Amino acid sequence: GYVASGVTEANYLIVDYYLDLHISDENEQSRTLRLGTASDATAGFNDLYDVLSPPPPPDGLFGARLRVDGISYLTKFQPSTIISSEWGVIFAPTQGYAPITMTWDPSQLPEEGKFILRDLVDGSYANVDMREQSELVVSQNFINELTLTHELLSEVEQSYSSNWNLVSLPVETQNNAYQELFPSASEGTLYQFTVNYVPTNLLTPGTGYWLR
Repeated sequence: GYVASGVTEANYLIVDYYLDLHISDENEQSRTLRLGTASDATAGFNDLYDVLSPPPPPDGLFGARLRVDGISYLTKFQPSTIISSEWGVIFAPTQGYAPITMTWDPSQLPEEGKFILRDLVDGSYANVDMREQSELVVSQNFINELTLTHELLSEVEQSYSSNWNLVSLPVETQNNAYQELFPSASEGTLYQFTVNYVPTNLLTPGTGYWLR
């Protein structure tokens, strides 16, 4: 894991990772929010890791904060991710000084999982792979909140024609049985080719098979 400073400079905690998200407007108002995970962090407020946000500013003033389970934070660590972790990122530019610009350092992200920053309108205006870029400009005035998600699991959807198909498994799964992955497959029709076609029941990621 990474070593990150806690609430006080004299308090150092071992965390899985942390990410500093810098948010600013065109009036040179800015705030840096910190998020991450740690094995002994908690879902609610934890004074070892977390810093609560002050109340939201009046309309027209700059503001930025994280929100998890209805609580606002400047720093929020969540328990170590098993499937996914999610933070709301809430912001407002100074009146007349839009847009909002968000920046981060992708090298702070751990190797595991995807980090996606998207709007609440199905990702229609912002849907960013945070490993692939380090800045997002939010120019739509009606967007004042994004969701930042760390996902360890992903779904793969693929359509197949009826009868025989070449199939493969592109991800690690909890159950590699073909009946689980392809519930409409004919029983006993998964074949792997070595020297001859060999019937099998399990798919190995990256290996090709015939399946009816």
